[in-house]
Order: sequence, then structure tokens, then C-alpha cells
Amino acid sequence: MAHEETRDPASPLRRLFRQHRKIFAVLLSAFGVVILLVLGGGSMMKRTERPEFCARCHVMEDAYGGWFHSGHRLGAGCNDCHLPHQNVVALVAGKVTSGLRDFYHYYAGRIEEPLRLSASQKNVVRQNCLRCHQGAMKHVSFENRNCWECHRGLPHGY
Repeated sequence: MAHEETRDPASPLRRLFRQHRKIFAVLLSAFGVVILLVLGGGSMMKRTERPEFCARCHVMEDAYGGWFHSGHRLGAGCNDCHLPHQNVVALVAGKVTSGLRDFYHYYAGRIEEPLRLSASQKNVVRQNCLRCHQGAMKHVSFENRNCWECHRGLPHGY
């Protein structure tokens, strides 16, 4: 008896999808993010500005608590310190990049505890300290030092 060729009853598109499932998942996710940004970008930006949004993740509880009990609570939220503020494009790009990175690390189980700033994040935070405290910094020689080297507990320490 001759060997009968078994055929996959699925359409060619389905076979292609099965073979490249991860690529399709990434593309679909990227498409979803773009749609969310276009349709709800403004409200999403507004909603993610509040420190309570950041505190939803359990790994942020200590950072939020430190900030909440500091003087920065009265005038500076997470985004004021942790996102670039050179212009609107840098702010939005920083927010999207940071949010996607945090989302990935959180759901991939790759959050290091305690949380630490990367070299680029340290630069952003340092620039924001200087931006907000420029009046006080006129009389301070800080050369290549980070603000938190002296101000270890403000607002939530490093």
C-alpha cells in the first residue's frame, strides 16, 4: 500500500502563524501599543503622571513610601525626577521607553531588589535635581558628584 501524504487541514496562513508565533505576538503587541497611544495617549499620559500609578507595583512600595514621607511629595512626583524634561518629545519618549522597560522587567520577573538606577537614569535624575534646585545650586560646587551622594535619604535614597 502506498504511503499516503498527510495534509494539514489548516490554511497556509494558519501554518505560517504557528511557525512564527513569537514574531506575530510581538507585532500584535506593538500594534496594540500604537493604537492605545493614538486613541488614549493623552488620557494615558495624564493617568500615569500620578505617583500612585507607580506605586501599584509591589516593588515600588518602598520607593513610594520614602517619597510620600519626604518634602518632595509637596511638589515633585515620580515623573518630575525620573523622566527627561528637555522638551515634550524627550518627555514622551522617556515615558514610553521607561514604561515599556518596566512593564517587561516586571512581567518577566527580572526586577532587581532593591531598585537601582542605570547610568542613563542617574543622569536624568541628576539633571532634574539641578533643574528644580537651580537657585540653591548657584553657591554649591558639585563638580562630577551626584546629588544623592550627600542627600542619601531624599526623597527615597539610593
